[in-house]
Amino acid sequence: MPKLKADPKPPIPEARYPEITKLLETEDFNRVNKNFMATFQALEKMSKMKGLKKASDARKGMKAIERVMDLLRELLKKKYEIMEKNGNSAPQDKK
Repeated sequence: MPKLKADPKPPIPEARYPEITKLLETEDFNRVNKNFMATFQALEKMSKMKGLKKASDARKGMKAIERVMDLLRELLKKKYEIMEKNGNSAPQDKK
């Protein structure tokens, strides 16, 4: 009796974030920085208002922007580490 072939394992799905990938590849953060800065400044004004629940929400929004920026910096750091591991030189001023 012939052996039955086992079903091949399905491919492991990859998380894909094309906009983030493009941003990290091009390192063109001008638009992101401009939008984040404008939003952060607006939230900062709101956060200083007394007695409003919106002030608390604004502070949370500011913290979220800071975390996203930290994440982008960390992703760039990882990109440069991979580049160096593969024999490519990472830009010195971007580390």
